[in-house]
Amino acid sequence: MDISNEEMLMLQRVTATKIAEMCKVYEKEYVLSDLISILKHRSTDEQDQIRVLAVENFKEISRILSRDENKTYIMPLIIQAAEDKSWRVRLSLSKNFTEIASNFGKEVTDMSLIQTFANLLKDS
Repeated sequence: MDISNEEMLMLQRVTATKIAEMCKVYEKEYVLSDLISILKHRSTDEQDQIRVLAVENFKEISRILSRDENKTYIMPLIIQAAEDKSWRVRLSLSKNFTEIASNFGKEVTDMSLIQTFANLLKDS
């Protein structure tokens, strides 16, 4: 059974909640090939509560990945979440932004993430 494309809301919530925990025990190749795709899928879900749960995984997953992998896989998701139509998603990203940014390193944060954070600060 492939739960990554499951349409039942309860299973969507569970997968969105447990992605970071699964990343801690999976081998990195499976994190990059399987779990990141599930995270991307949950980050674009039509339900904002699922997208919020997906965003809450960013900080844990960004700890596991290298800085280059974060730039490749997590950075686009951060930018997408920062521009999300739901204020709940943007708020969740704002609350976790410091921890996420620290996993990217100073150089990437200064060059790429700081503008995203500045835009979140302007958000009413």
